Amino acid sequence: MSVSAAWGWAPWRAVAIPFSGAVIPGVPTCKLSSTGLRKLPVMLMSDLSRHERWNSLTSEMSRADETSDASLRLVPRSRAVCLLDGPFVVLDDREIPVPEGSERLLVFVALRNGRAISRRKVAGTLWPDVTEVRAAGNLRTALWRLRSAGVGLLEADRHGLSVMRGTAVDIFTLEAWASRLIDGTARRDDLSLRCFHRGAVELLPGWYDDWIVFERERLRQRLLHALEVLSRRLAEEGRFGEAVEAAMTAIQIDPLRESAHRALILVHLSEGNCVEALRTYDEYVRLVDHELGIGPTLGMTKLVQFLRETA
Repeated sequence: MSVSAAWGWAPWRAVAIPFSGAVIPGVPTCKLSSTGLRKLPVMLMSDLSRHERWNSLTSEMSRADETSDASLRLVPRSRAVCLLDGPFVVLDDREIPVPEGSERLLVFVALRNGRAISRRKVAGTLWPDVTEVRAAGNLRTALWRLRSAGVGLLEADRHGLSVMRGTAVDIFTLEAWASRLIDGTARRDDLSLRCFHRGAVELLPGWYDDWIVFERERLRQRLLHALEVLSRRLAEEGRFGEAVEAAMTAIQIDPLRESAHRALILVHLSEGNCVEALRTYDEYVRLVDHELGIGPTLGMTKLVQFLRETA
């Protein structure tokens, strides 16, 4: 009896439900430890040099010319704020470092994705422990340092600040890829792990400002959901090896995430590897019991329950 016939539906179409020391079945050389999975063999965007990654991102922007999104069509290849492994900026294909005293200003404004923000809001957020007058002076100094370093990507007037129109911000290019997967509008060339950058799930490590912590977690969740959708879409196309890699990448990022393990189980089931699915489930059960003292959800259990009943 086929998996679909036994369960009554195609397992890879299941709706996902929202693990350190366990073996992940299916890829014997990849194991979880307290530091996470060993590096996966797939070549992710994070494996590229900064220059190669920028070329990859700008190729994505060029493909956006074929879409109906006018804002994407305005993005040039020669001007960008890069937060992955940054911050740094690209101007006319040259990488320019950001002055240390102005990094947070550039990042804070860049994260608005083109929307203007008041000078008072910027100054009060970045320099909360000084007077309003002193914070405004610090803002003027930070802007002067940016211009002096040749990083003239912020437009400023008496009232507000914004990133110069037509300036790309790399994390939003990556997020656009994730959004297309999640909302079902992904193009064929989106169905690849090469579009993913591992560093994006730990945006600007070492920065602990409240506004960056929030943005880091928001982007992390968006990318995890995209990886799970990518795994399902690849399985639907019969690209099971890549589907396993996508699911395991999500597991590597968040070892305790049930929906990531569920995605891996679904790939095994859709490929007909029922034993691998059971092994993955059993390891997950042992892990969450050891780490959290809880069991899997009912939805997770139902994925493999019929396999034991028909064994």
